[in-house]
Order: sequence, then structure tokens, then C-alpha cells
Amino acid sequence: MTFKGSSATRTVGTRLYFANSFTDVYFWKNPANAREADMFSQLLEETHTFSADDWDWWQDWHVAFFTEDVDAVAIRLFNDGIPFVNRGGGLYFQVPGGVTIQVIGPPMQFFWSQPVFYFCRRTNDITARIKPYPLNITDVSKLSKRIKPFYPSHHSFVSSAPQMDQAFATSFLGFKRRNMKYESRPEGTHAYMHGRCAWVEWIYLPNSQYSVHYIEQYYKREGEVHVAQHLARLQSLRRHMHINDPFFGTRVGFSVPTIEPFLTAVRQLNRSYLLNEDNTSLLLSMPTGYLYELIVDQQKQASTDTGDLVVHPYGGLVPKSNNRDRSGPFFQTSPSVFMNALFILFAGVAVAPKATIQSRVML
Repeated sequence: MTFKGSSATRTVGTRLYFANSFTDVYFWKNPANAREADMFSQLLEETHTFSADDWDWWQDWHVAFFTEDVDAVAIRLFNDGIPFVNRGGGLYFQVPGGVTIQVIGPPMQFFWSQPVFYFCRRTNDITARIKPYPLNITDVSKLSKRIKPFYPSHHSFVSSAPQMDQAFATSFLGFKRRNMKYESRPEGTHAYMHGRCAWVEWIYLPNSQYSVHYIEQYYKREGEVHVAQHLARLQSLRRHMHINDPFFGTRVGFSVPTIEPFLTAVRQLNRSYLLNEDNTSLLLSMPTGYLYELIVDQQKQASTDTGDLVVHPYGGLVPKSNNRDRSGPFFQTSPSVFMNALFILFAGVAVAPKATIQSRVML
């Protein structure tokens, strides 16, 4: 933890190995200021149904992983009685406390999946009463498949101002905006995502392809917690950032070799920020109030000279090899500062023994 909470703070983590690296998921709770965050988590959990005929806007706030066998995950969830829904080549399920996890990969063979995202399909109090039902197309009760490694894929936010969030991340943090013109066609997988039924901004880190999505839904129900009201609350808290913020533990983190360029920029822009005692972690707020954390990677400190570094497609700075083939396992970077997906942390999430599929994510 880069910013220490009280002595009663509880953190539980799980490490997932993939390729020559790993990713962590942390469930974090600080009893000293957890009441508001606990209530928020409880209301999110009550809002989610994970019925195939329902979708709430808050499900678009999720952590996503890629795996080579989504069926194996679906079979485990099915046999454990955990509801999940299938959308656009992946599945979604809930960790107790309202956190949604997405798992994407090759098409499933044993379960039906909705092939596209129906942004224009309305959900409401009626769809919220529809119970989850099995999506298997054959008997899987006796099947057991080994779950393959999880690779960090993306983090998705619900946003009342996705274009502002995208502009901040691309101009300040070095993300690139993905052109979704093909996917947003009427016959595409994300039809009508640019203004008719939703607005989706999709950005990615050029050095790792890790992506971040900002999603504003026009026709999806929200439940007891309204997105705009919650984000307004976050913005009010972030005017003067402090660790007693009840949602301080909810943040997305990226590793960098140095935070100095970001610290200089945030001071020039006169934006609110928080720096830890040893100057290795910088916290700053997106326009809608979500927190980004930039953390100095002390194990992989390196020069910011782009000639000295390459970045593995799944993250992690490594010394430059002789292989300059951009199609190979490594490719040369161009920014002067490198960011890699490090963790996601959620405050006020109850830790449950059955939450076995987790990430380097702090919850």
C-alpha cells in the first residue's frame, strides 16, 4: 500500500501468474472511514442481477482479464452457483461487494453468448426483476477444466463525461484514443456507441496495449445509486485530496520509472494532487473524480531514454534486446515516460472466501 491507512486497515491479496509476470488483486478495507464506502458497495451488489435479460449501468464499471479458455471459467462459476452473463465474447460476474469482473477470450463452446452489445436496449425495474437463468447449451455439471492464466486486459469506468475523461488521460497521461468507427457501425459489435444510445471512449497505452474505457449509458438502469450523483460526490471529495476520503481506496494505478514529469505538469496546471512521504507515489483525479495513481517502479527503475527500454506487450519494463521486430514479443517504445498497468483498488469491498478469480488489482 503506497498510502498507509489506520492500524485496523485490512488488505487481502491474490497473485495471478501469467507468462513471465504476475498480476495482483487486493481487497482493501479501512474501518475508520468505511461506512459510506460500505453502503455504496452494498447498493451496487443489490443493483446487479447478472440476468441475461438485464444490464445495469454500474456493470460497465469493471476489471477485465483475457484468458485462452473462457469456458473453463464459466464452468467453474456455473458449478459453484455464481450467476454470470455473456456479452460480446466474454462473461461478467460479481465479486461480493458489487465489483464486476469481466473475462474475455475465444468464443465459448458450452455456453450461449450474446454476440454484440445492445446499447439501445432499455433496462428498467421490470428487467431488474428477471432472475438469472443457466446459459449452458449442454450438460456441464460433470465437467471440470483447468483455468488458464489471466492476462490484464482493461479497466472500464462508468462516466457522466467520457469525452472529458478521455481528453485528460490522452493529454496528461499519454494514452492513445482508439478509433472505434468500424465497431460502432449499425452492424458492428458496439453499434450506436457514439451518441445515439451511449457514448464510449476507448483509450490504450501504446507500450502495453492495456486499455481503459469510459462508458456513458443512455438507456440502462442505475439502481439506487445514480452515476451522476456519485461522481459529483467524488469530485467534491477530490478538491482537496486526503487519505480520509471514504473512497480513497478506489483507484487505478500505473507504474512509471519516474513521477517527476507528471508532478511538474500537475503543479503547472494547479490541479489537486497527493504525494506520499517518500515521493514514490502520485495521486491525481480525473475530471469525473476517479483517482489515478502513478507509482515509481523501484524494482525496474530505468532511464527515460527510449533507446534503453522496450516494453513487454503485457506490461513490465525490460532491457532493450537486439530484436527490433515490432511483430515479435517485444516492441520499441516511443514516449519519454512509460506507464504500465499495475493495480486497481476498491474501498469498502467485503472479502469473501469464494472470490477466487481475482487480479494485480486492489479491491
